[in-house]
Amino acid sequence: MYIVSIWLGKGRCPEYRLAIVNSVRRAVLRAIGIPKDGYRVFVFEKELPDVRQDRGCSCLAGENSVVISFSFDVASGVQTVLLDTVEQNLAENPGIPCEDIHMSLIRCAVAG
Repeated sequence: MYIVSIWLGKGRCPEYRLAIVNSVRRAVLRAIGIPKDGYRVFVFEKELPDVRQDRGCSCLAGENSVVISFSFDVASGVQTVLLDTVEQNLAENPGIPCEDIHMSLIRCAVAG
């Protein structure tokens, strides 16, 4: 099973979290063609200093930062399309600027 993990600062309203999840789901469907029942999305809320420490990333600065990690087995060209599409979708709704979006893709094979 493929996995998408999303880390947000605490206190985000349900509509904001849902907008992020929906933006990611649309990007996955468009870039990779995997329907929403083909992977799981987990959303974690933490104080931002904890996000910085847990993810080992010192570049997170804004209180509206979002960290997204994809565990998918996709080709390099598709990775770029996926990450670019997620960035575009999040900029449109819920309006997160690209400097507050931090993504990683971990290639993993799914046993069949």
